Amino acid sequence: MKNFCVNTKNYEGKRVIFTQAQREKKWSKHPELRDDEFIKRVQGAIENPSFIYDDLAVKGRLVYYRYEYSTNGRAVYAKVVLNSGKTKLLYGQDNY
Repeated sequence: MKNFCVNTKNYEGKRVIFTQAQREKKWSKHPELRDDEFIKRVQGAIENPSFIYDDLAVKGRLVYYRYEYSTNGRAVYAKVVLNSGKTKLLYGQDNY
């Protein structure tokens, strides 16, 4: 079984998984992913977003935003980009 950083359900009840391998692949461009506390914020944005946009540049991709706080009158959000869909199950049963 893969080492999951995030294994939760989104606002619609659909399973969202982010593996340690995916995390390591992305953290050169997004060093905040090295912080476990940030991963908790990612999970919170997936489970309880403030709002969601379709990514117009990439079909099937959604951008989740969750309000975190305001500073000097500006809102700060956690932003999570999700690709929708699954790969083809090759073996076993999906128990999620």
